Amino acid sequence: FLFKKMNTLPYEIHLKIFDFLSTQDLSVCTIVNKEWRSIFLLSFRSFRAVGRSNVERVLSFLKSAPNLQTLELCNCKISSQILTLETFTFRHVTSLKFNANPLDDHALSILPSKFPSTEYLSLCTCGMITDVGLDHITKGFPELKGLDLAYCDKITDDGIIFIASRLSELKSLSLHGLWHITSRSTVAIGDHLKNLLSLNLGKCRNIKTRDVRDLEDTLLNLRVSTNG
Repeated sequence: FLFKKMNTLPYEIHLKIFDFLSTQDLSVCTIVNKEWRSIFLLSFRSFRAVGRSNVERVLSFLKSAPNLQTLELCNCKISSQILTLETFTFRHVTSLKFNANPLDDHALSILPSKFPSTEYLSLCTCGMITDVGLDHITKGFPELKGLDLAYCDKITDDGIIFIASRLSELKSLSLHGLWHITSRSTVAIGDHLKNLLSLNLGKCRNIKTRDVRDLEDTLLNLRVSTNG
């Protein structure tokens, strides 16, 4: 009886009801029937999973969610092989968090074609990434506004120069734990990233106090964190 009543409700009312459900509950409801699956997929605005091994199934399911804007798949074994094999494009995703995944430089060359509208990208602790990957990212996401590269410790000044020279709209940047970078990076940031508001340089052991001071004198609206 309840199921029949639900099916008679206007489409807009369905969406209002589903707004109160968790992501997990929505996933369960998609197996009720085709109509519910269609409505539930429209309800997805964000999706978060940590430590999932069946990421191919997750991506295959989510590619039918047209309103998905935030995707967080951390420690899910996402690799260039998975990104190459999966036939999907998430055109409306603007925030992408792929922390602690075995993403290499080749995977980063694929990301822009899969997630073309990305404005915020987090690759924290993706330790296989090098300057070559940043070359791909900065060419593929020229409108990027936020970038987290914390503990991507193969990155050097050359990669940061790619960022500074190409991502003029960047407002937030985390370079926490990048111990290879030096004052070459801070000078490039000061010269080019005029819209930058937040910069994390914690544990960047080759960045000196005077480098931070010079950068703050150059970009007056910038808040630099060197903690931890």
